[in-house]
Amino acid sequence: MTDDPLRVIIRACVTDIPGNKFARSTRLAQDFSEQVRKRPFNNNLKAECHDSEHILPRFDSDDAVRAWFIIDFNVTSSLSKEEILALPHEVYLATRQGDSWIFTLRKEWVDKARRYCSMYKWGANYLQS
Repeated sequence: MTDDPLRVIIRACVTDIPGNKFARSTRLAQDFSEQVRKRPFNNNLKAECHDSEHILPRFDSDDAVRAWFIIDFNVTSSLSKEEILALPHEVYLATRQGDSWIFTLRKEWVDKARRYCSMYKWGANYLQS
């Protein structure tokens, strides 16, 4: 794994994410980072380089709905929308089998997801202006 900036977009059933429903974004980011990126999720915003998860609609639903999750890895500064579009993006479908995640890379979803998710600021939880 590199220290280069990376935006990861994950589609998951919200009730598959263990723990408190209000902590689902962080829990999924932690699980993905440890399992796929092979490192801890660093959401210490005071760190020079950190990771950030975005809080998107439906993440806290009590129903078994699918939602999108965005995780920005290796955030060191803010980026323009054009710079975000130029970043590497990976899109995964997340499914649970027992206590384990299966993260399936969906390369065919990348272009559409990249365009849509560029409205979200790099490393932040609000929309691009």
